[in-house]
Amino acid sequence: MGYQLGIDVGAANTVVAVSDGDWPQILTIAGGPSIPTVLYFPTSGTVMFGRAAARRALADPARSAEAFMRRIGDSSPIMVGGGAYAPEGLLTRFLERVIAAAAEARGAKPDQVVVTHPTSWNSRRRELFTEALDRLDTLDIPVVAAPAAEALGAVLSRRATSRTPGRPADLIAVYDLGAGSCEAAVLSVTDYGADVVGSPTGFAHTGGLDLDTVLLEHVLSAAGQNPATLDRSDQATATALGRLRAEVIAAKETLAADDEASIPVTLPGVFTWVTLRRDELERLVTPAVEDSVRALTRTVRSVPATAEQLSAVLLYGGLTRMPLVGRLVRAGLPGAGRYEQPPAEDLALGAALLAAGMAEQAALAAGGPATALIGPTTSQPPEAGSFPGVSLPPSGPYPGAPSAAGGAYAGPPSYAGGAPMGAAGSGDGEATALVTAAYQGFPAATTGGPRPTGDAPMSAHQTAYAWGAGGAAGAGREGQHGAGGAGGGPAPGGRRRDSGGRRPGAVASLRTRGGIAAAVAAVVFVAGGAALGLTLTNSSDDNKIITAEPTVAPTVTASSGPPTTPTPDPARNLVRVADSDEVAPISQRAFTDFRQQEKNVSVSFDPNVTDTDQAFGKLCSGEVAIAGASYELDPKFAADPACKDEVVAFEIAHHTLPIIVNPANTWVGCMNLDTLKKVWGAGSTVTKWSDINKSWPNEPINFVGPKPDSVQAQVFNSNISGSKDQGRTYTPKDLGGIAQTVANDPNAFGFLDFPTYQTFGDQLKGLLVDGGEGCTPPNAITAGTGAYVPLCKPLFVYARLDALHDPATVAYLRYYLQNAQTITQQTGYVGRSDKTTQDNLARLDDLSQGVGPVTA
Repeated sequence: MGYQLGIDVGAANTVVAVSDGDWPQILTIAGGPSIPTVLYFPTSGTVMFGRAAARRALADPARSAEAFMRRIGDSSPIMVGGGAYAPEGLLTRFLERVIAAAAEARGAKPDQVVVTHPTSWNSRRRELFTEALDRLDTLDIPVVAAPAAEALGAVLSRRATSRTPGRPADLIAVYDLGAGSCEAAVLSVTDYGADVVGSPTGFAHTGGLDLDTVLLEHVLSAAGQNPATLDRSDQATATALGRLRAEVIAAKETLAADDEASIPVTLPGVFTWVTLRRDELERLVTPAVEDSVRALTRTVRSVPATAEQLSAVLLYGGLTRMPLVGRLVRAGLPGAGRYEQPPAEDLALGAALLAAGMAEQAALAAGGPATALIGPTTSQPPEAGSFPGVSLPPSGPYPGAPSAAGGAYAGPPSYAGGAPMGAAGSGDGEATALVTAAYQGFPAATTGGPRPTGDAPMSAHQTAYAWGAGGAAGAGREGQHGAGGAGGGPAPGGRRRDSGGRRPGAVASLRTRGGIAAAVAAVVFVAGGAALGLTLTNSSDDNKIITAEPTVAPTVTASSGPPTTPTPDPARNLVRVADSDEVAPISQRAFTDFRQQEKNVSVSFDPNVTDTDQAFGKLCSGEVAIAGASYELDPKFAADPACKDEVVAFEIAHHTLPIIVNPANTWVGCMNLDTLKKVWGAGSTVTKWSDINKSWPNEPINFVGPKPDSVQAQVFNSNISGSKDQGRTYTPKDLGGIAQTVANDPNAFGFLDFPTYQTFGDQLKGLLVDGGEGCTPPNAITAGTGAYVPLCKPLFVYARLDALHDPATVAYLRYYLQNAQTITQQTGYVGRSDKTTQDNLARLDDLSQGVGPVTA
């Protein structure tokens, strides 16, 4: 399988995310990560899109098409260069070029594409949107429409910070005030995914583009020009108005952080400056924002729910950066758990996750390997512990279910009214034992709260896929499909369509407990003694891939005697691992790559381990062979001091904790350790910038950082305050929330992890730190050399010495160490030097002398 695309088409900008087996990443094409949703039709040659089209549109607006996404469903054509185009036709042309550019950037076409549309759209608009996708000239690439809320749910269900400890379900309100429209919805996020609840609401003409028009007319009036009398058919005037609109948009964005902005007004025969103040802007847009907030509160009431029952209110869209919007939302929904501005790219990332799940399903339906997959095989997003996936089938009264207390499997699952599934359609005892082992290989519980007792629906990206000897089999919502074909899915190479927001049949086919159990049974009894490898994503706060011990289905004979092929030891070639949250992404990426070349080894990551102390405890007790650690084992604090003589450490990466400010912060450049301790140390009395330096602004500092119990906070406090449990007071946020806060607030001051810092790029400004060797910026070089003192530290992988006599453990660890530099870079950390890699391998070879290769 190659890669998949998720595309979030906005009225003003489009974002593309790519998934290739790892957590999706934003794809930079057509000059940047955000593509202007613009087409330009030259008098001759190829239609242009994106930034190139937007530049041409400034000089020749009559030949450009913008904001056509919001016109889907409008029967009036859009005139471009003398031609009349349906909005859906323009969307088709735009997506063709986006997909082609992505394929060119990747060097191959995608396996699957998912494109989002507003959740509140009526059936007619959804149908026209789907028709626009049907007309795409993308050869045999499957392209699917998905509601925006479903794509967002795909991200939230995998993000640990979306969940509230102790709650079986989190209600999360989503308020999206973007360029083209306003959307309000409520999602219920559980162990089983995320679903829309209540009645989503949307306004087609309450968005940034409409407010930009209001502001443009206000600026023209302030400049002494009557907007109604301007000759917009004159090319010079039209071009000048296009440039003025761009200046107005830039000023609007500036006013999110400043009190006023000056706008140059240049029209034929006119040049002047207009100063736009924040209070003027707020007075102009308040009625529209108030209407949108009322829609949000109505949506919450339709669940029904109160503000106090909301775990979070998520604010998406460029206009939500306006302080006014945040104030009105908080006033409309007082008492909600938290208010956040997550990354704007979430919809594209979620669409890519949906695409990955669909591609996985299509591969299995076409005769892929005999493995049941629950959810796409992706690694965790770039923040610690943020990939809760699908949990176990809940306890309940279906045939063969585990008991509510996690008891033993009572019998093999069966189809309604049919015989239990077995190796040959019978209730063979050894086959039943295999199913029992498969269930017992699942984790017994999750940290997301008690499991519901009813059928809990699962989203498209959390679906189990089953197949039989004759082909794919799946029971859709409206019926069941036989074993001869895919349940609701397309033929290989065909397109899947999602009309009216319904999931494709095969994707919805196993959304019940019985469906999951049937998937397990179908895999166990694939004919021919195929290996069982059940890959699940656990719903705990971190992303742990739990791989059941490989077993082999017995050969069933007509005799009543024992099977001719004995059942092998289920623990053979199984490597047990426990990792801290920091090291987990590296180890899991290593296994993802390793299993491509070594199919006979399985790796089981302990789902109950999240920190280094826990990992060391498992390692020292012999419960695991390998442990990922965020710091070295100190026998003085270990539960078993003798453990230091039973294990060996390999340094695999460096991690640094950048201290960050907003790029607009021009007064903070470099700080020495004494100043850092004064500002960030325990008991600090610094609250304003002028407290640090009297020449700096007399403005309050918005201190933000990771949760106090996170490894990032503990390491930071240890270096700054001398104790991991002591530090100054600040607002705790998830890693993405820290970055977003600092990117939007010139007075914010925070620290976070290096992968998130890299992801946000120039939206953040890294503080230079003088650790005694001069001012040093946080980057890959200073992290790799340890120069960003004192906030740079190594990461380790520990192995038990006795485990290095096991061929499977040695094979996995050797691959891990050989490729550590590449793997750590791919996961956002900084790899060690060639010498460290060579030293690690030499030590491993010395400790594993005489160990042979892995056997099947």
